[in-house]
Amino acid sequence: MKLLYPSPLQSGDTVMVIAPSSPSTYIHENVMQVAKQRFEELGLKVIFAPNFHSDLFISTPESIKQRVDDIHTAFADKSINGIFTILGGHHCNQLLDLLDFDLIKNNPKVFCGFSDITALNNAILAQTGLITFCGPHYSSFGMLHGFDFTMDAFKKAIMREDDFDISISPEWSDDPWYRDQENRTFIKNAGAVVMHDGTAHGHLIGGNLSTFALLQGTKYMPSDFDDIVLFVEDDSESSEDTFIRQLNGVLMQDFANKIRGILVGRFQKETNPNTLTIYQTIKNRLPNVPVIMDLDFGHTTPLLTIPTGAYCKMNARGNEFEITISRKE
Repeated sequence: MKLLYPSPLQSGDTVMVIAPSSPSTYIHENVMQVAKQRFEELGLKVIFAPNFHSDLFISTPESIKQRVDDIHTAFADKSINGIFTILGGHHCNQLLDLLDFDLIKNNPKVFCGFSDITALNNAILAQTGLITFCGPHYSSFGMLHGFDFTMDAFKKAIMREDDFDISISPEWSDDPWYRDQENRTFIKNAGAVVMHDGTAHGHLIGGNLSTFALLQGTKYMPSDFDDIVLFVEDDSESSEDTFIRQLNGVLMQDFANKIRGILVGRFQKETNPNTLTIYQTIKNRLPNVPVIMDLDFGHTTPLLTIPTGAYCKMNARGNEFEITISRKE
């Protein structure tokens, strides 16, 4: 697969915000205002897709068409340098068969979001070779406190061209900040956990496991790589048992013999899974791959920005590890 790496965003660029998964009305106005200010501080102009404020029921044909049209508009408009999703949800896979992937391939640009957006990130990679970003939504930028690590990681991945290392945040949170910006609870980060030592390299695929698993057996699974580093996470809607079942299903796919390493994001407190049980699921299928868990991606904050499709090198020994992401092998 020939990969397309979009040009980094820079001051003066314009980004379009789309709502492909959930209605924009879910986001409080004060969150939108803080997000807009953050983008302006980066020198980025924000505009909203024509159907961004649609209140149609999400699964109607009209809604599906509007959401597809907004993606096409964002990619076709030469004045747009980046595309950000407003939020995740449950409905992005409704759009895949209707997307014009030639249009997307011929207009490569930054595309960023996470959770349900995993369906779009991986489908775009599979069908076009365009590297997209599993990273903060536009609404994520509306967080008043505890956003510095997310912002630094975002800049490394999307506003620069050089290689960058995955780092560990000093603290994390799993509170509903979007409901109360001031009463926050931050937890000291004990660091990621190396479950199996080793070195690995490959192209990053994955994201939200519940959504990623929906692509199994379809042309939207980006498995056309010789070497893969799988990265997965899930939210509190997914129990430990559900996560293990879905992970086992992914590891049963034909491309699993190409997986050279696995990265697992931090779980929400409500899920509280047994990491050894999850690791045993991996070990049963892939006994020799390095595995690192509790990394800063998923549905807690702060968030890393991970380029889906980019080249990754990982080295894990004892309690120490290095993860480097680059544009080139």
